Amino acid sequence: MPDGQHLVFNGIDTNRPETTVLFLVSLDGKERRQLTTSLTPGTIDTMPRPARSLQAIAFLRMTSSSRGDINLLDIPSGSVTQVTQEDALISYFQWGYREGGFYFVAKSVDGSRLWYLGLPGLVSELYGYDSRSRLVEQIPYELNQFSILAKTPVLAFAKQDVS
Repeated sequence: MPDGQHLVFNGIDTNRPETTVLFLVSLDGKERRQLTTSLTPGTIDTMPRPARSLQAIAFLRMTSSSRGDINLLDIPSGSVTQVTQEDALISYFQWGYREGGFYFVAKSVDGSRLWYLGLPGLVSELYGYDSRSRLVEQIPYELNQFSILAKTPVLAFAKQDVS
C-alpha cells in the first residue's frame, strides 16, 4: 500500500473456502482484515492494484471460467464497483497515468487487445475526455505485462512471439 505500512494480498475466504478474496495486513502483524467478499462460489479476487492518490484498490474479479472484470474497492466505505463489462480473459491491468483509469489487456479469439478505460469523474478532470473505453492497440502477439512511465507518460511493453 502507498502508506508503506500495509500489504494487500489474495487468499482463501475463511467462510467460503471455494472463493478467493482480498486481505489487508499490517507489516507489523497487528492487523489483518478481509477486504472483499463474494456471494458466488468459485469467484477469485486477484491482482490487487492499490491507488497512490486515492483511497481505493483496483482488482480483477474472475469467475471459475477464468473470465473476469476489473473492480474498484473504495477502502473507507468498503463498497465494490465493477468498472469493466468485458467478461473477458483479462491477463494484466494497471492504473493509468495519474490514476484516471486503467490500461488492460483483454484476450479473445481475435488476439490480444490493449484497452484504456477512464473512470467517470476522474478522466474528464485529468485528461479532458470522457470515460468510455477506447481501443489503444490491436496486438498481433502475446502481451503479458506492461509498465507506464509516469513522467513522460509512456507505455512500455515487451513483445512475445507465439510462433
